[in-house]
Formats: sequence, C-alpha cells, structure tokens
Amino acid sequence: MARESEVRSLLTLSSKSEDSSALAARLRWRNAALHDRCNMKDMERIKEAFEESYNNKMGPLEFRDLLKTLLNVEYDDEEFNILFMKMNTSRSGEVDWEELVSHLILGYFGNDAENQRESLQPPIMGLPTILRSQHRHPISRICFCPDVEKICTMYYHFSEDINEQCMLICGDVGGNVRVLLFSPVARGPFKNEAGRASITLRHVDLQRRPSMLPELHLIELPRLHAEWVRQVSYYKSLHCVVSCATCPDALLMCDIHGSKTHNMFKVEKGIQCFTFDEEAHVLVTGGPDCSVRVWNPFVPAKPSVTFIGHHAGITCIVLQNKGQTIYSLSRDRAIKVWDVQGQVCIQSYIDVPSVIGERTPISAVYNPATREFILAAIKIAIVVLDEQLNPLHTDGFTHSRAVSKILYNPLFKVIITCGLDSIIIVWNPVTGKRNVLIRDAHVRMLHAETVPVEITAACFNPGNLLLLSGARTGELKVWNFNTGLCLRVMTIEHMCEVTGCFWVEGRILAIGWNRHVVEFEDTGMATSGKVWETRHTDDVLAAAVRPPLTIATASYNSELVLWKLETGQPYR
Repeated sequence: MARESEVRSLLTLSSKSEDSSALAARLRWRNAALHDRCNMKDMERIKEAFEESYNNKMGPLEFRDLLKTLLNVEYDDEEFNILFMKMNTSRSGEVDWEELVSHLILGYFGNDAENQRESLQPPIMGLPTILRSQHRHPISRICFCPDVEKICTMYYHFSEDINEQCMLICGDVGGNVRVLLFSPVARGPFKNEAGRASITLRHVDLQRRPSMLPELHLIELPRLHAEWVRQVSYYKSLHCVVSCATCPDALLMCDIHGSKTHNMFKVEKGIQCFTFDEEAHVLVTGGPDCSVRVWNPFVPAKPSVTFIGHHAGITCIVLQNKGQTIYSLSRDRAIKVWDVQGQVCIQSYIDVPSVIGERTPISAVYNPATREFILAAIKIAIVVLDEQLNPLHTDGFTHSRAVSKILYNPLFKVIITCGLDSIIIVWNPVTGKRNVLIRDAHVRMLHAETVPVEITAACFNPGNLLLLSGARTGELKVWNFNTGLCLRVMTIEHMCEVTGCFWVEGRILAIGWNRHVVEFEDTGMATSGKVWETRHTDDVLAAAVRPPLTIATASYNSELVLWKLETGQPYR
C-alpha cells in the first residue's frame, strides 16, 4: 500500500479576486511530479525567477518557496530532499535553470507511453538458420505461395471472393506487364481432368487465338518501363497492378485496363524492389541508389520519408506493424531496420554469412505467418524478424537477457537492475514503471561495429548518489543514474571480466579474472588503478567487504583471502 505522502492529494481552495466577484478554484498539489504541473506559462515565470536570483541559482529553501508560490506544489521534507538531489547533478547545493530543464525532460520522457511500451529486445536476434540448397546452380528467384506448394517466379493474387478472378502477373525484359485471369472455382487451365493432354502455349498464341484456352484471359500492359521489370504485385484495395524497373520511370501503379489510375513514381536510378501496406496506404521502395523511400500511394510526386544508410543497392523490402517498421536487405547482405515514425535506424544486422553466396545475387521472400525472412543464393538462410516474445524469456519491458545485478537505493527509493544485455534500468517500485533507461551501458568495437558488452557487477557509492558498474571487458563506469549520464570510465585490465566491485570511503575496489584487487581513487578521472599484491592462483569470482576493516576474496580453485582495507595487505 502506497504511503499517503506518495499519493497526489487535491485540495480545492476558494478565493475572491479583487477585480471580479467570481470565485476561482485553486488547486493544491502535494508531492506531485514537476513535469505533471508545469505548462509553458509556468516555465516562463520560473525562468524569470531564476534570472532574478543571485548568480541565477537557487538554494533548497528558495526553490521550495518558488514551487509553492508559482505551482501550488508542496512537498514533504523527505520527498523534497530527493527531488532536489535529483536535480542538483553538480552537487553544489544550488540548482540552476539548466538542471531544472534537464530534470523536466527526463520526466516527460519517462511519461511517454511509447517509451514505456518500447521493447528492449532488438528486432533481429541470433544467427540465421542455414539450409543446403538442392539446386545445382544459384537460386535466382524465391517466392512464398500460401496455397501453392512450389517455388515460382511470378506473382499470384488469390481473391477470397469466388466471384473475383484470380491473377497471374508477370513482367518481361522489354518492360511489359502481362496479367493472366482465371476463375478461382474452375481453376482455369490448372484444373486436372482425366484424359486431358498437357498443352504448351506462349502468350503470343493466346494473343492470336484466345479460343485455344478459353479458361484463361490475357491482358497486356505494353512498354510500361524502359528497362526490364524487376518486380510486380497487385494493390487489391485500389484494383491496381504495381510494377517497378531500374529506370527513371521507376514504379507504375495502374488499374488493369490502364484507364482510371495511372500513377508514375519517378526515381533517377530506378527502383529494384517495393512493398506496401494496403490498410495504412504506405508504399516503400528500394533501389540501386542505396536509399529507402516511403511514399503515399496517392502522391507520386515526392516521397514522404527517405532513409539513407546502406552501402550497396537494396534488393528486398519487408514491412511490419502496419507500415511503421521497415526491413531493407542490400546486396552486401546487410539488413537494416527502420522506424518510420521516429525516422531512425533501429538496428543494422550484418550476421548473414557469406556462405549463402558472397558474389551471387540474393533472392529473398518474407513469410508473415512465421515472421521468417528467407534468403537464397548458393544456400538458403532463414532470419526471424521481430520474433514473438517468449513469456518465459522476457515480457518485452524488462531485460531481454539475464539480470546480472539488482540493487535497491534507499536514498531515492528506486530499484536498479543491470543485465547481460548491457542495459541499466531505474525502476519506480510503487508504479512499476521505468524512470531511466540506459542502453549500451558498456560497448566494444568488433569489426568496425559497436557491440554491447554484458554487465557483470554493480554497486552504489557510500552516499547512494552514484552507481558503479563493471563489464565483461574489464571496464568500470560511474553513472549518475537519475540522468543516465556517465561520469567516469576506468579499466582493471583489457578483456578481463569484472566479477565484483565495491565503493568504500575514498576508494573504488574491483576484482576479476586478473586474480588480484585493483584500487582506484574515487576522485579525479584516472582510468587505471593501483594493483594489490597477487595472492590468488586462479580467477577471483566472488568477494565481500566489511568497511572499514576487511575485504574477502575467493577464487575459482577455492582459495579464500582476507585483506586489510586500510593497507591493502592480506591478513597473516
């Protein structure tokens, strides 16, 4: 049950204005979050008050009176002390305008519903599954057909309405598009009949003598593009055929008869691939210019958004979340994940192995039912896009990998969790919401790419104001966990896992796989520390400290050593 001081209470006071006889209702808030009470006018008045104060700063009493006067917010002594310490990041005993604004921004970010719903698990995880191809030559085209158990090179459109004809749409090297129509019930030429011989026909034969195959109707859309057609599809809600080519007249959306709709999307170097979401009316294209473009299908003049980041031509596009998430595959086997609403790249996935075909063009298809992205060349690779969360693994709001450390801060009354996913989360134990989220707390460079590093140890400083974290690479970092700001970086030894860290008065102690205790001063910015005498013959895996006298360390081979904290010497 939450304390009464933690619940916002509303008291209505009535006062009579000198200029008017009407009564105005005034709201009195208790222990309220500042970002819930400040509007633009309040911010302007608070800024004026800071400008009028001495050195543009305010002490605790002056700032508390300001909040009570301007915002009608009152705080209990304990709650105000916590609030003031969160804002006073410089630990000078006074807050300025910049510190207040930073605190409000963090509050608004924490209240953002999108931030609370944000999953900590990246869209693509792990390595792809590699399958051996049964073809003698590289695969040139791969498609997924829900109702046809075979691989084909054309686009099938199957209508759920039995009164609407099914379509086979194909494009050729001359820039022509042909549509073959047949009944979904009679199945046209694909109906098996006993005693009926197989017939081989070319489209020229259907043009000249349609009576040869009355079950199949051919519609030709000639010379839509100046180059050969790269991809075709059918936009059902608009009854349009969509085709693209790598020429300036890059993508055409037109109805079957070419009379009602005829939208031409122009891109200088053309379009290699496209996809769309009919419900959201979002069209996404990619091409040789390495750019991903998001279009409104009704506005062909200019793309709504352009994403730049690939270093090779784009060969395949996949949409998820009603067009809000884009996956783009380029010729160099890199997959990038784009957030349309935020207009940012969420992830760059480079783990598609070269064994599927290093110099062979890659064909790809996406199965929305299983969320599998199937890539094919010499071999076949299967990558799962945005795998559905396993409730036994993560709920999507907490860590996506094991939690390595959990701490409770009695000063700010928050819970801090550190995970092997290199994420630090500050939790409000009353509401269960994330106050602060620190991604990629520890990282290292691998093949010119930033890779997150597992967090293996953490502790608070003696005053519970700062957080110290240790990583598998031997790196230590000091954090202001209320703002997510890294204040200092230290190292015990390169690529030597930190298994424990302690912050005692004036000193930081760390242990790890280097078999000894490393001591740092808690002031200054030194990155290396003093090494204590080596007494262990194997990796130190555990330690405990009892200030101000003793620290105990234990190694993998069962050695236990007791040390004097004051001198750094072992007990005899």
